[in-house]
Amino acid sequence: MKTLIAVLLLCLTSTAQTLAVVDDSPSDSPIRIGGTVTFDSAGNPSCAITGHNFAPKIVVAWRQDIEASFPNGGYTLYKSRHDHFFIDEVKLEAKSPQANSDFDPSNIDCSMFSTQNWTSTKPPGISVRNFWVQFIDGSTWGDPAHPDEQGYMIAQRTNAVAFLNKLKTAYSSGGPARFNEALDGFDAIVPRNQLATQELNEAHTTQLQLKMLPDLAAQLAEVNRMLSVAASRSNWMK
Repeated sequence: MKTLIAVLLLCLTSTAQTLAVVDDSPSDSPIRIGGTVTFDSAGNPSCAITGHNFAPKIVVAWRQDIEASFPNGGYTLYKSRHDHFFIDEVKLEAKSPQANSDFDPSNIDCSMFSTQNWTSTKPPGISVRNFWVQFIDGSTWGDPAHPDEQGYMIAQRTNAVAFLNKLKTAYSSGGPARFNEALDGFDAIVPRNQLATQELNEAHTTQLQLKMLPDLAAQLAEVNRMLSVAASRSNWMK
């Protein structure tokens, strides 16, 4: 029996495959991602991925693509937008990549490597490419080949702030009923399936987060908190 178990384990191990995560960002990208993703015999992934911030400043936001061709022929492209714009000052440093330090790229969830949206003829491989990075002082780095990424990221914030201001105005003019109407009306104004440009994704995420709060008081408090944080970070909006 022990011999049989050993043979089975050997067979399972021999069919596992480990792919290196390759960072295809421009050479001057301030953050880089590396590590491995191992697929077992059933195609289930396990990840050992680490990021590093090479800059002398804390990073607060970035845009990157994660592309994966799987050992079984599957393929996925994940357009990642990671932004700490609305995070409280107290939490900001704990959640943001520190200067000249490794960090956990929490935006890369290992489960994304089990989601195979298309088939591919490419050889198995996983790559990451950074397009835009912002630092805590508001300064930015961008891939010159993709100049629109900064505008895209700023539009996300601008549209979310506009939605929050709309909610605040609704409550001031019409109380709870008008507030709830504005909160629920977002989908009617911008249906989820019309967000192809993704410029309203942050506003839609904000709506969903507010709806998860227990009551109106908590929702209003969060609206005011987010607007206060946004106002304090006007230098991040340039």
